[in-house]
Amino acid sequence: MPSASWRARLWRELLVLLAFCLLTAVMTWPWVLHLRNAVADVGDPYMIAWALWWDFHQTFSDPLHLFDANVFYPYHYTLAFSEHDYGISLLFFPLFALGVRPLTVHSVATFLGFAFCGYGAFRLTRTLTGSRGAAWVAGFVFAFIPYRFHGLGHLHYLFAGWMPLLLEALVLFALVRSRRRAAWLGAAFLMNGLTCITWMILTLVPLALTGLLLLARDPALRRDRAFWQRGAVALGAAALLLLPFLLPYYRVTVKYGLKWQDWDFAAKSPPVMSWLAADRRSKLWAGLGEQLPGGHKLFPGVLAPLLALSALRVRGTASALLLRLRGRRASEPQSGGPHEGVGVGLVWTLWGFLASLGANFFPNTLMHHYLLPYRSIHIPSRSAMVCYVGLAVLAGVGAARLARAAARSSPRVYAAVLAAVLAGLTFDLRAFPLQFERGAVYPDAVTLRLKETPMRGGLVELPSNGCCLRHRYMLRAADHGRPLVNATSSFISPLTEQINRLSNDSPIPASFLELLESTPASYLVVHNEDVSPLRREDYRSFLANAVAAKRLRFVNRFDNRDDLYAVVKTEPDARAEAPPPTELEARDWATLIEEDPVNLLTGNAEWGRALYRLHLVARGRMPRYAEFRADARTAGLGLFPGSLSSRLEFDARLAALARSWEGRGWFVEAYGRLDDAQYVARLYGNAGIEATPAERTALAEALASRAETRAGALLKVAVDPRLEERGYNRSLLLLHYFGFLRRNPNDAPDRDLEGFDFWLSNLERVGELDQITLAFRDSFEYKRIREGNK
Repeated sequence: MPSASWRARLWRELLVLLAFCLLTAVMTWPWVLHLRNAVADVGDPYMIAWALWWDFHQTFSDPLHLFDANVFYPYHYTLAFSEHDYGISLLFFPLFALGVRPLTVHSVATFLGFAFCGYGAFRLTRTLTGSRGAAWVAGFVFAFIPYRFHGLGHLHYLFAGWMPLLLEALVLFALVRSRRRAAWLGAAFLMNGLTCITWMILTLVPLALTGLLLLARDPALRRDRAFWQRGAVALGAAALLLLPFLLPYYRVTVKYGLKWQDWDFAAKSPPVMSWLAADRRSKLWAGLGEQLPGGHKLFPGVLAPLLALSALRVRGTASALLLRLRGRRASEPQSGGPHEGVGVGLVWTLWGFLASLGANFFPNTLMHHYLLPYRSIHIPSRSAMVCYVGLAVLAGVGAARLARAAARSSPRVYAAVLAAVLAGLTFDLRAFPLQFERGAVYPDAVTLRLKETPMRGGLVELPSNGCCLRHRYMLRAADHGRPLVNATSSFISPLTEQINRLSNDSPIPASFLELLESTPASYLVVHNEDVSPLRREDYRSFLANAVAAKRLRFVNRFDNRDDLYAVVKTEPDARAEAPPPTELEARDWATLIEEDPVNLLTGNAEWGRALYRLHLVARGRMPRYAEFRADARTAGLGLFPGSLSSRLEFDARLAALARSWEGRGWFVEAYGRLDDAQYVARLYGNAGIEATPAERTALAEALASRAETRAGALLKVAVDPRLEERGYNRSLLLLHYFGFLRRNPNDAPDRDLEGFDFWLSNLERVGELDQITLAFRDSFEYKRIREGNK
C-alpha cells in the first residue's frame, strides 16, 4: 500500500495539474466549451487526428506494421512521412477505447497540451530552485508563450511538456543516483522521443550541455559509478525502445529519398529579427513584425524576458552555479536555489536562441549537413521551444527574486507580488478570446459507405488541388479505414504528386485514368461541391468519357453532392446502384456555353482565348459579348471539350469563321480600300505586335501572289505566339466578364473600362488568377444572376 506521504504528494501534483487546466481554460477561452470539435484550422489538425487514431487502431490490430499506414497507398512506412505522434496517442488510448471521435481526441489533447507544458515547467523550476512561487511563474510562461499559439495547429509541437520533465529527470538523477531516478530519466527520454521526434533531436545538445555543467560543478559525480552505469542502462534501454520508431524514418529516406536538403534548411532559417515578430493570435502584440520576411513568429512577450533579466542580477552567479549540488546526500532536500535555476536556464535559453537561427548560426549548418538525425529538421525556428524552457525558468527565478526583495518589509507582500506578476503575464500573453474553427467531427454518407466497401486497391478522392482538402480526406480515412492514395503530410508520395498534376490539367488527360488503373485504385470519389466552377467541365468531360468507355462505373451519389465511381479494371464486380447523373451525358461546347457562359472559362478555355484573338486582330478592339457568344456557339456546335478530334476540328472552324468575315460589310468597310501591305500593317497594328519588316513583306507578298488569302493572313496573325503571350491576361479577364457577369466590361453598372483596367493591372502585377476568379464568383452581381436563373 502506498504510504500516506506518497498519496499526499500525488494529490498535490494532481492539484497543480488541475490548476494549470483551469489556467488553460482561461487563457484559451472559449476552447474548453467546444472540446468536441475545436481546431485551429481545417488543415494539419485533421492529419494529426488521423495519426492519433491510426496509432491506437494499429496497436491493437497489427502493431508490427504500425508504420504501414492506410495513407499514400501503395507505399510502405507512410506513417514516417511525418511525426508519428505515438507518445501523445498513447496517453489518450482510453478515450479511443470509449469510442470518442478522433477529432475530439485531438481537441482534448490540444487543450491538455497547454496544461501539461505548464506542469512540466513548474516541476522543473521547483526542483531547480526550491521555490513554488518561481515554479508557478515559470509554468505560466512556458504554457502560454505566444509561440505555442503560433503552433496551435501542430499538436506534436504544442505538446512539449516532456522537454522540461526530461531536464528535471536529469537533474534529479544527478542529485540522487538511485535506480528509480534512473528509470524515470529513461522513461522521460522515451516519452519525449515518442511524443515528438523533433523535440527529441533538438533537446540532445542542451541536455548534453546541462550534463557537462553538472559534471563541472560536482567532481564526485564524475567518479560515481552508479551515475554512469545506471544512467547508461536507462538511456540505452530507452534508445532501444525508440529504435523501432526511428528506423522507419531511415527506411523512407533510403527507399524514397524523402529528406530535407541543405538549401531548404537554409531557406527556412529565420533572421534574428523574427524574435520581434508576434503571432496574430496575441491580443496585445498582434501585428508586431508583420512585415518581416519568413513568417517566423518567435516574440516571447515583454514581461518574461524582463523577469529573466532580473534573474541574471543574482550576485556571484558564475561562482555559485549549482553550488548546492556538491556533496548532497539522498536524505537532503531535493531542490536547489536560484543559482541553479539561473545556470540551467541560461544554457537552454542561449542554445535554443542560437539553434533557432538555423543556417544563420554556423554550427547548425554543420550539424544539419553531417549528422543524420538533424537532416530531419525542416524548420530550425522550432528550436525556440528549447529557448522558452530556459526563459521560463529564468523568468520564474527573476519573479521570485523580485517578490523576496519586496517582502523584506512585509512577508505578506511576497504572494501579492507573485500574483501581480501572474496578472501582468496574463495581460502580456493574452490570446483569449481565442479564435478557432469547428471541425468536421462526424463522417459523411460516402465515408460510411466506403467503410462497408471491400477494396482490392486504394481510394482516390478529388479534387486534389489543395492541402486542406487532402487533410479532410485523411480525417475521413480514420472513419472508413480504407487505403487512401492521395493524402498529405510533411512529404507526399510521387504518386500523389502525379494525381495532383494530372487531375489539375485542363482538360484532364486520359493518362489520369491510366494512372488510376495502374496504381491500382479501386474507387474514385468526386466531391462536386469542392470542384471550382472553372473546373467543372473538365471533370464532367473526363468522367463522361471514362463512364462511356466502361472504365469507370458510377456507383451512387451521396448527400446529393459526393459521387462514387468504381475503377472497373480493379473492381470488375462493383455494382451500379443508380443511373449516372444527367450531367455525365456528352454535350458540345455550344450547349455548354448556352447553359452557363462560365463554361467559356472551363474545359477548353484556349478555344475562348483563340476566338478573342481572332476578333481583336480583325476588329482592332476587344470583342463585344453578343457577337463573341454568337460566334462561340457557331464554332462550338458538335465539338466536345477534351476530345482530340474536336480540338483539331476547332482550328478548322476558326479558319472558316475568318473566311466568312471576308464578305461581311464591316470587314469590307474596314479593309476593302487597303492594298496588301496596308492590310498586313493594319492586322499587326490591331494585334499590337512589333513585326519585323521581313515578316510584313513576306506576308504581303504571299497575299499579292495569291499564295495566301486575307482570311488566312488574319488567322496567321491571330495565332502568332507573341499575341498569345501579350494578350493572355486580357483575354482571360474579358472571359471572366462574359462568363460570370454576361456583359461587356463597360456596360452598366460600369460606365467605362476603369474596373477592367484595375483588375488587369492587378492580374499582371500579382499574377494570381484564382483570386480574381473568386472575386467574380463571390460578386453580388454574379450572385444575383445565379439567383435569377434558379
